[in-house]
Amino acid sequence: MIEIVTNVETGEVTEVPYTPGPLPVPTEVTPLQMRKALRQLGIKAMADAYATSLPEEEQESWEYATMIEKDNAFIKSAQTALGMTQEEADDLFRLAATL
Repeated sequence: MIEIVTNVETGEVTEVPYTPGPLPVPTEVTPLQMRKALRQLGIKAMADAYATSLPEEEQESWEYATMIEKDNAFIKSAQTALGMTQEEADDLFRLAATL
């Protein structure tokens, strides 16, 4: 794809290759989308093991959630426990939103 860029000062028009930026990070995904993304990345077993290591109330929050919110405290702690960078966590949510 080609992007047409116009210099506002000179009026010069230039064609440059279009390079899309990363997709925005969704603020929430469904539990099914998240589980599919975790499985696709090969880390679902690790995420499940982490969830089972938590107190019962927190396990229930993960197990019975109707939406998985990016800024949820459980997600933040799971990200740390799984050794994920912020970029990797963002990519996980981006992937989940496509499934």
